[in-house]
Amino acid sequence: MHSNYLHQLLITPSKHFSVCQKTGKFIYHEKKLQISRKNLELPNNDLAVLFYTIRDKFSSAFYAEIFLAGFPPNTIEFLNRAWNLKADYFFCGCPKELSVPSYAKSKELSEFLRKLNIVEFQPHFADESGVIAVKLLQQELIKAHKMNFFREIQPNFLNFVKDINQRNFPIHRPTTCYERTWLENLTTT
Repeated sequence: MHSNYLHQLLITPSKHFSVCQKTGKFIYHEKKLQISRKNLELPNNDLAVLFYTIRDKFSSAFYAEIFLAGFPPNTIEFLNRAWNLKADYFFCGCPKELSVPSYAKSKELSEFLRKLNIVEFQPHFADESGVIAVKLLQQELIKAHKMNFFREIQPNFLNFVKDINQRNFPIHRPTTCYERTWLENLTTT
């Protein structure tokens, strides 16, 4: 197995953040929110925060975006952004296989993956290692909580992702050698 061989898709609500619907204020909750993918309703009509994450199984590198539950992106558009070349971030390229949880499956997604010759499969129950990325993202957001409004956080979110990858996965610091290894295993969209 090598980089860009197997990616894991994970869509999960934040257990510690919400957004006030009236003001757009980003709210940290020390006590975990009682929320799940099936029940995204929060008290006071607050909006749930969703993490869309794609993680390379071999390298643990990941790409992620943050959204409000009422305004989720199209999963195919998210994957296109994740897999496209980025000017200042190495994560790019299509995998050979994509782990798609049952809650994210759709006919359109399956057709999209089939056209790209990407094998789609359902993850094993115990293999939710993409959750590590979400935990790291939430820790980073707690530190950056000085940004008070969601509209300030969303456009800067990729910076959080890049910082986490460079700090926690030192092998992924963009070096010529690493970028060459990563690029050797690319299949682009």
